[in-house]
Amino acid sequence: MTPQEKIKYYQIIEKYLDKGYGSCLLKDSRNAQIVLDTWKFFNGERYDLIAYVVMPNHVHLLIKTYEKWPLAKVVHSWKSYTAKEILKNEYGDDSNAGGSPALPNKVWQREYWDRFIRDENHFLKVIEYIHQNPVKAGLCKLPEQWLWSSAYKPKEN
Repeated sequence: MTPQEKIKYYQIIEKYLDKGYGSCLLKDSRNAQIVLDTWKFFNGERYDLIAYVVMPNHVHLLIKTYEKWPLAKVVHSWKSYTAKEILKNEYGDDSNAGGSPALPNKVWQREYWDRFIRDENHFLKVIEYIHQNPVKAGLCKLPEQWLWSSAYKPKEN
């Protein structure tokens, strides 16, 4: 696939994800919290967590990796741990849960889409894109209203 074809491919996937197609395991607040807690656990130790959003069927995040923690290793760690915890949450502690058509064992796609931040303008645009994702999908009116976002701000009484 050419770089342009790859970009187009991911744009099409993104469009369908934003419409809520596919598995929505992260719609369950317990599963969304598992993901957030996992990201936050090694924040400041393996990477800097800059911006994030957990959508019902996908996630976006911006991190700065540390030298001894390449992105592939960090992402594998997140996916492995969160998949096990989400499947436990969905199907109980039964070690046989998942792996059959009735109980799937796949939480994440194998690949992920990464990119290098070119400059400060690109950096700010990526943060804005991440925070606007739930708004664009019609899940809230303002980024600050989405509980599963680094933009979230609780209402003041």
